[in-house]
Amino acid sequence: MPKSLVQNHQELDEWITSGMLYNEIIEIYREKYGIELKPAMLANYRKRRGLPSRQVRSNLVPRNLEPVHRGRYILDMLRLVARDRALKDESLSETDRKLVKPLSEREQTRMDAFLENLAAADAVVTYEADTEDGFYYVPRTEADQDIVRYVGIHAPVDE
Repeated sequence: MPKSLVQNHQELDEWITSGMLYNEIIEIYREKYGIELKPAMLANYRKRRGLPSRQVRSNLVPRNLEPVHRGRYILDMLRLVARDRALKDESLSETDRKLVKPLSEREQTRMDAFLENLAAADAVVTYEADTEDGFYYVPRTEADQDIVRYVGIHAPVDE
């Protein structure tokens, strides 16, 4: 078994749970230990150690998402909206806020365009797992309270 690149587990755990970005950790490790880490390695380390997820939980992303639909543009946009909302959520603790990566200028531009297009079309997003595309735009109804409409097993669980 290869020797671990991690020099101090307690230190690395603290950095990850404090919300430090992976790129920041990689730079510190390079300077402090002369060791080159990769983001995927840090993500796997976080998961193996049972540290909190860096992904924003949201009612915008459907449950029971089919693997074939995970790379879809609409899903990417819903995740951007979820991150943006999390950063603006005043009830979010400072520790949790640090875990949410701010949107880059490019991501902000893409998200804004997505939301403008939804509004202009007076549409919401729905998800149908048993279809090729998975995500679809459907006309907004009076019952729609957000930018998504999910029913049945794909309806997100309120946390």
